[in-house]
Amino acid sequence: MYRILIASLLCAIAMPSVGGWFGTQFSADAVQVQPQGQRTTGKMFVGSERVRTEMERDGQLVVEVVSPAKGVAWLLFPAGKVYLERELGPAMAAMAGSGKGDPCAGSPGMTCRRIAEERLNGRASIKWEISGTAPGHTFHSSQWLDAEHGFPVRQEVAGQPLFELRHVGVETIGGRHTEKWESAIYSPDGAVGRGIQWYDPRLNTAIRQEMPGGHLRELTDIREGEQPNHLFTLPSDYKKVDSLPGRVPGSPGRK
Repeated sequence: MYRILIASLLCAIAMPSVGGWFGTQFSADAVQVQPQGQRTTGKMFVGSERVRTEMERDGQLVVEVVSPAKGVAWLLFPAGKVYLERELGPAMAAMAGSGKGDPCAGSPGMTCRRIAEERLNGRASIKWEISGTAPGHTFHSSQWLDAEHGFPVRQEVAGQPLFELRHVGVETIGGRHTEKWESAIYSPDGAVGRGIQWYDPRLNTAIRQEMPGGHLRELTDIREGEQPNHLFTLPSDYKKVDSLPGRVPGSPGRK
């Protein structure tokens, strides 16, 4: 059960989205809706180059803290005071750190080479070639950054699905001005997954995502303001574990 839980939480990080995380600091309620209609709510806190999400699953609070600058993500289980740690992959570090400058800035072990300025789906973009190393392999990709916003609008990685974004208009979501972008993920087998994202330029992130397969993620009750540093630090009394094969100490038992 806990391996499934971990995978479901970490997939939110792996899913490409417009923007990074690091515009204006804010907190918000986070809503996820599954294709079957299952609804999960939690909290999100975006600080200075760090993100914290809190979700309750099976009666247990699970906290995730992502720090692209450090290249790590922590998955914390407060009930048992234990946590898992994983390294962010080179592709994720590059996407999370993307901006109007070098997308490899602050990502040790990665090299970015600016190739050209190109028009992509009617918008100015900058093409970068990115290389780096990860455990067991070398990483190469091509990435096109939107010239206005600095986030990836196309990403190509050998053997992986191609990701692309297309700007289609502007809309007001929850009283906030957003840009509407269509996303497409082209799998090597020819399948195409399409979605829609509403990007908030002030927050530099998508506040609503309708993803392939019918998944929905949305931020509501957004409150701008500086976030406390302690939300993004690892508690000193937590024990690091390599896996969670069974019930976490202090958590509800399985029925």
